[in-house]
Amino acid sequence: MSQLVAPGMPQILERSGVGNPEILNKLHIPVVSNAPGVGENYQSHHLLLYPYKSSLDSEVTLDCVLKGKKDFVTVMTEKDPML
Repeated sequence: MSQLVAPGMPQILERSGVGNPEILNKLHIPVVSNAPGVGENYQSHHLLLYPYKSSLDSEVTLDCVLKGKKDFVTVMTEKDPML
């Protein structure tokens, strides 16, 4: 069963002292509640994409990355102007 979690909630809980004591102690965060499952297997993406129509060429928008015409890693490392 999966659980719905608000974006960033596991990080907020852990920073507040709720989580795995081993991890919290290493980070010098006082343990408020021993809850080892907090943040485990958390898979969230804090990226929202809004579709829109534009007269711009796809090479100057993120469209070329989303369609795989440009490699995301290359775009990031070369600091492509479209960013």
